[in-house]
Amino acid sequence: MGFNNREIFHKTDWDYVAKNPASMGKMIGDWLVNHDPEQYARANYAACADHLRAGTSFQNTNAVPGYNYEPWTVQQLLAASDAGKPVVDDGDWF
Repeated sequence: MGFNNREIFHKTDWDYVAKNPASMGKMIGDWLVNHDPEQYARANYAACADHLRAGTSFQNTNAVPGYNYEPWTVQQLLAASDAGKPVVDDGDWF
């Protein structure tokens, strides 16, 4: 999300945005605004601790819905940006 925000702020036509503020869209997704991390931690602490201590199965759902992690480097993201390729992450970020 940080890299996408960097792209937005470094490559935005701010004169256009000043005339059309809605063009910026949402900057933070509902998944984050509506998330209660304390409730999540209380509900999942025991299962996570068991996973670390005993190797039991644990599915972390404390993430963007539909997001599947794929390894990346900052150099890869910058190269894609320099080549004009959009960086699009899986999941429902907004």
